[in-house]
Amino acid sequence: MLSRRRCPFTGVINFYANDDPYMSVGSIAKSAALGGYYWHCYAADDRVLGVTSNLKAAERAFANHYRKALDDQRAGAVRLGCAA
Repeated sequence: MLSRRRCPFTGVINFYANDDPYMSVGSIAKSAALGGYYWHCYAADDRVLGVTSNLKAAERAFANHYRKALDDQRAGAVRLGCAA
């Protein structure tokens, strides 16, 4: 489960996992220069990012990559014989 908080000063939306509510696992920000919203997923091994035209699309893209990163981590733990 993710929670989200919007910074009142910058407008950046940060996402947090229940496991560590103080470490952001991703963010979304509006960019006039890019003409849309850019999102970052910090949970992935290769820190995935992208740009979309609207906020809902950015939220969906982030959520999809976050779920994929969790699935990849669980699969890696199973391959190593660790409890997932």
